[in-house]
Amino acid sequence: MKAQVSPLLNGRTTQSIIRILQHGSSYPKAIAEKLGLSQGYVSNRLAQLNAHGLVNTEKLGRHMIYSLSADGEQRIQAHEARMKQQTTVRGRPDGQAQQRRSLCSECGSVKTDA
Repeated sequence: MKAQVSPLLNGRTTQSIIRILQHGSSYPKAIAEKLGLSQGYVSNRLAQLNAHGLVNTEKLGRHMIYSLSADGEQRIQAHEARMKQQTTVRGRPDGQAQQRRSLCSECGSVKTDA
């Protein structure tokens, strides 16, 4: 299952959701409003994170509250550490600013930061 988690963690939307949850529990609607996304899209991402054990859910009436699980926090930190550890700097062909490229050893995905 670990190989499936890394690509999920590389998504910008997922990273934004994780950053919000690192500040505390939240509802899908509140997260969606902060990110300017539909509640359904955020709910689907949260369901994926839940399926991989990265978040906990708690039902409060008709609403679900999501928070990062302890195991999820550790796995996210480990993934971020791998990405930072394997970062390389590469010049652009046009001689402009350099790009930072990160390669995850777990899944082989590449993340480029301008």
